[in-house]
Amino acid sequence: MMAERRGSRAVAAREKARARTVAAREREQRLEDLATTWFEVGEQIGDLREAAQARIDQYVTRINGDLGQQVSELEQRSTEAAAEMLELTNASDVADRLGIPLAKVREIKAAREASGASGDAVTASGPSPLAQAGSVAP
Repeated sequence: MMAERRGSRAVAAREKARARTVAAREREQRLEDLATTWFEVGEQIGDLREAAQARIDQYVTRINGDLGQQVSELEQRSTEAAAEMLELTNASDVADRLGIPLAKVREIKAAREASGASGDAVTASGPSPLAQAGSVAP
């Protein structure tokens, strides 16, 4: 009778241990699955951020290209306006009216004279003296 009790106790203890082991394995498997999900989502987030940054970089490049072209056209107009002002008044007066250094006005005047008084040729050689002076406003 005692042996039966011991045997049945051992069987019950073994079943209890197995049940706990199964629960622990299930818990570990669930933890592993959740950790896997965590890392997969983290990689997906990284991929999304990389793709977004690539799109942002493309957009910035396109906008900067457009900006450069527009600024160049406006600089040409401002240089032409300053050059035409020189036909009406002296360099000192033009510099005072535009708020730019006299040296820049003289550069515009020299470039215009060197190009044969053609406003288009003044800016064809490079950035306008107004842009170099930090003023783009016509």
